Amino acid sequence: MRVHLDKKPSGGVTIAFFVITLLTPVALAILLSRLNAFF
Repeated sequence: MRVHLDKKPSGGVTIAFFVITLLTPVALAILLSRLNAFF
């Protein structure tokens, strides 16, 4: 298995995964707060 450091086609995927990981708890917190507001 060779890792090509000069070619990073998955860079955008890594950034997207990182952003999703950061935004998931925030989105869950907002959804929970809205559900608590309804109920």
